[in-house]
Amino acid sequence: MKRNLIFLFIPAIILVAGALFATESRMAGLGFPYGYIKDNSEISIYPGAINRYKTQVIGELKSPGSNPDWTLGANLPIKKCVGGIYLNTLTGINVDEMLYDSESPNLYSRGDLDLSKKIQLYLGFWDKWGIGFGMAIDNIKNDLSDTLDIYKKSSAYYFDLSGGMSTDKCDVGLQVKYAGGSAENELTTYKDFNDEFYRFGVDLAGRYYLLQNQDFDVMCLGKGYFNIGSKKIDTPNQPNKPIEKTTDDNNFMIEVGAGVNYKLNDTNTIIFGFKPIRFASESIEVSKEGTNGSHKMSHSFIYVPEYNLAVESQITRWLTGRVGARQNYVFYSEKDEPSGDGEFEDSEYQSEFVMNLGLGFNFGKFSIDAVLEHDFLHHGPEFIGGKTNGLASMISLTYQY
Repeated sequence: MKRNLIFLFIPAIILVAGALFATESRMAGLGFPYGYIKDNSEISIYPGAINRYKTQVIGELKSPGSNPDWTLGANLPIKKCVGGIYLNTLTGINVDEMLYDSESPNLYSRGDLDLSKKIQLYLGFWDKWGIGFGMAIDNIKNDLSDTLDIYKKSSAYYFDLSGGMSTDKCDVGLQVKYAGGSAENELTTYKDFNDEFYRFGVDLAGRYYLLQNQDFDVMCLGKGYFNIGSKKIDTPNQPNKPIEKTTDDNNFMIEVGAGVNYKLNDTNTIIFGFKPIRFASESIEVSKEGTNGSHKMSHSFIYVPEYNLAVESQITRWLTGRVGARQNYVFYSEKDEPSGDGEFEDSEYQSEFVMNLGLGFNFGKFSIDAVLEHDFLHHGPEFIGGKTNGLASMISLTYQY
């Protein structure tokens, strides 16, 4: 498989178990050491962690300009509980991949529906427990004639339910999610043609601190997910006689790791993380009514191992510097079994290295975390002949009230 597809799959595995928000810029500036340090970005993975951050407002400016991937969230004390609301967070669902098909006579167009963003709610209680609920709904209906009752309509929905417990020693989180949708036309032909899909998934994560003292925090962690899905597309044989094309897929991932935070002093910390193995697999089967056999594809990824290394240093009372990197090695294999055409196999070994630098600015109850733009460091700003428009590629804003 090509290098770019492998690198597209790597961040997908990292992200699918929990949509990213909160201080994303801090974590990115440290080379993405998720799980190795406590941070309010963990609320999406461990809902019980919201009890640690009861009075915060968090804004995420993930890319320059007023872009649709910005998010805003707030945690609010409610008597002995704490509530959280986060707007425009990621779902990981691409409706176009599910409902658009060149063989279908239905008039679904790319971009008709969007489930990529959701509203997310959390409730923390008893100082360690937390639950969450997320949802996204979209639909469209267009009349295709002023005189005839013909139209196209599509709808899709996404829901997730999560829960977990967080204490000083351990964190546990579980999320269950479901998405579905359909597209149909009311036309003079192809009246009985309906396209539909569903997806179901479960994510599980845990962390346990083996040692906590003034010099070291040592932890072990694990994470996994499982997803299944199916989409059915009606393809024409003759008018109003649909033939079903079905695509079934499933994928899963499991990883384990350990890490240490070495506190050199009150202002400097070294973070090291090590995951000896991560295994991910995906299988897809495409079948068509009235034909023999099916087209099967499978992909597997074995990461052995993955390393994280980062340093966070408080330079002054109001300025913090960060540098971090992640490197992993992956064995990839692919099997393709076209119906009646034999079997094809491919395998490849690749490595990935990501490194970032970040800054944190603290102004009392208000703080800004930024990831420095790579091109800025080498080429300078655009107004003096450089190639970048600004200093930061990501910015996070936090207000502690």
